[in-house]
Amino acid sequence: MLRRVEKGEKNVLRYAQDMIYSAGGWSAQRWSEPEMIRKSLLILVLFSAVASCSGTFTKSGYLDGPGDSDSWDVNLENKFVDVVFTWPLGAEYWVTVYGMYGDELGNFNLNEGETIQLSGGGKFTIQIYSVKGAGSWTATWEDQG
Repeated sequence: MLRRVEKGEKNVLRYAQDMIYSAGGWSAQRWSEPEMIRKSLLILVLFSAVASCSGTFTKSGYLDGPGDSDSWDVNLENKFVDVVFTWPLGAEYWVTVYGMYGDELGNFNLNEGETIQLSGGGKFTIQIYSVKGAGSWTATWEDQG
């Protein structure tokens, strides 16, 4: 059995000797179980390397009104990264930044400045929430790796 794995779909790792699915392509080959595990680990390493590449990143969403929020993780290689936000005119959106251990690093009113600088590299969790208003927002940052 073969099937095309669509972009964005999670890889399916099966320890069957006849099949392995890989993201974005076809793959079917008879491998022994140790060879299957070795190839699966290689695929995982390759995906991890791609995930840590440098570049410009954008996260966007929509807040339905006061009390609504959205959050995501950012893994940075750089020591200093500016995250620039856009949000609806007249709305009051705040951003809370958490460190890798869940400790709150800061709480920022975007009406006082659209840019938040993350420093130190590593994992950050960013939460954006509405105090007043609703609408679309975006966050853009560049990590040089």
